[in-house]
Amino acid sequence: MHGTVAFHSMRVLPQWTLMPELLFFPVEAPVPAAIATKEHCMTKPKKTAIELEKMILDELSNLNECPHGIGVNVIRLGPGWTALTLGTDRKLYADCVSRIARIAEQLKMKYDLAA
Repeated sequence: MHGTVAFHSMRVLPQWTLMPELLFFPVEAPVPAAIATKEHCMTKPKKTAIELEKMILDELSNLNECPHGIGVNVIRLGPGWTALTLGTDRKLYADCVSRIARIAEQLKMKYDLAA
C-alpha cells in the first residue's frame, strides 16, 4: 500500500512524517496553527530594565575583563531589548563589551523586558 503502513494486514495506520519541531504528525492531520506560527512557546518571565542591568553587572563582578565603574543600560529595541555599555572606551575594553553582549544574549533567551 502506497503512503500507508499495514499492521498485521488487518489495520491500516497513517504514514508519519517528521516536522521541523521534531514532532510527529500523521500526513493526513493538519499541523496545529500554534506550532506553525510558534505561538506554542511559553512567554518568558518579565524583568525590569533595572533588574536586567543588575543581573549583567552581577555577572561581570565575577570577571576581571571590565574596568571598575563600567555601566550597563538596558533599553527596549523593537519587540525585544538590548544592553548598552556605558562609560568606557569600546575599543580599549573590547573583551568587556563582548562579554556584556554575550551575557545579554543569554538573558534575552530567558527574560523579556517589562513595560
